[in-house]
Amino acid sequence: MKISNIDASLKYGRFFTGKWLAFLYSALIIAFFIPLITIIMIFLTFFGLVWDNDMIFALAFCNVFSLSLAAICLWTIICNNKLRKRIVMWLEDAIEIKAFSKTLATRSFLLQSKLVKMKVRFKLADVDYVRDSAGKMLGAGKKLEGYHKIFVKYADRKINILYSSKYDQVLILKDKK
Repeated sequence: MKISNIDASLKYGRFFTGKWLAFLYSALIIAFFIPLITIIMIFLTFFGLVWDNDMIFALAFCNVFSLSLAAICLWTIICNNKLRKRIVMWLEDAIEIKAFSKTLATRSFLLQSKLVKMKVRFKLADVDYVRDSAGKMLGAGKKLEGYHKIFVKYADRKINILYSSKYDQVLILKDKK
């Protein structure tokens, strides 16, 4: 099974692959260009570039925004890489199974319209298994443990999962197009 087919972990939520991961790296690179341009402009002041208040304010605002964006992208990439290492480990004994997911609860959080906590029910070797979403959403407190936005997409329907019995982990596969 290719790691790019995995969309989420029941414990950790969304797993970025493909276009999303490329977007994060691109945003990180672009976010580092603004401070670089500022350094070049500071260097150009030695050759006669004159600064006015509006230009200083605009440059300061752009730098704060771009460095904040860079920090968020970098943090997300680091967390995603940690999850990637775990997923590679979980794939050692993972088997693909059809499962049914059910919404346990929903919540709203900041700008995200809806977060879902769900459970997955599946059968393996004539034994019924039920696993709930667990773990913290990135940046959220204990009240939002197990709630993730990605679960809105997979709740209350049949889904394809990978189950690792050795690590007792459920990975949700992307829908086949």
